[in-house]
Amino acid sequence: NPMSIHVNTSETRYFAVHVRGVNQPPTFDPSPPVLRIPFGGKFSSQSFVQSMTAGTAEEDLEQKVSFELHEVVAAPSTLWSAEGLFTSFSIYGDPLNISNQYLRFETAEHRYGTFYVTIKLTDSGGEENNGLNIGFVTFTLEIPALSTAPQVFGPSVLNVPEAKKEMPYIFPGFIDNIDFDVLPESQREEQE
Repeated sequence: NPMSIHVNTSETRYFAVHVRGVNQPPTFDPSPPVLRIPFGGKFSSQSFVQSMTAGTAEEDLEQKVSFELHEVVAAPSTLWSAEGLFTSFSIYGDPLNISNQYLRFETAEHRYGTFYVTIKLTDSGGEENNGLNIGFVTFTLEIPALSTAPQVFGPSVLNVPEAKKEMPYIFPGFIDNIDFDVLPESQREEQE
C-alpha cells in the first residue's frame, strides 16, 4: 500500500571512500642543532644529517630529495655580515639512500660570530592534493673568534731621545704588516 507508513525500517546503501596519499614535506634533524667550528674553515660531518626523511616511510622508498642553501642570517650580536660566509656548501651522499647524507662546507677567512643557516629541502613527490614537497631546516653555526688578544710584534723597548719628548715622533718598523682583513667590514675602514 503506497499510503502506508514504514516505521522502524532501514535501508542499506553502499558508498566508496577514496583515500589519496598527500605528499609530506622532507625534513631531517641537525645533530647537533648548534654547530661550533673554532676559527671556521673547512668542515665535514657524516653524522650531522639525522633522521632524514622524504616525508613518510613509503615516500623514502620512492622519492629523491635535493638540498640547497636557502638563507644565512647573522645574529644581532655578530659584527660580521652573513653575506659571503660560505665559499662552498653541500649536502651529499647516496642518492638511493636518503638517510645516508653528509654535510660539507667551507667558511670565508676571518669570519667570526653566530649565524643562523637555513637549508631548503625539495622532494620529488609533487604537490598534488595539497601535498608539500618543500621543507626547511635551520641550525645555528657558531664560529668563535681567536681566544687571545691581537699582538703587535716590534721592539720591546722604545728609546725616545730627550729632545723628542715634547713633539710627535714616528717609530719606523714598530708596527708592520697589520692584516685588517681580520676585522669586520664596519671596523676596517676606521683602522685604515
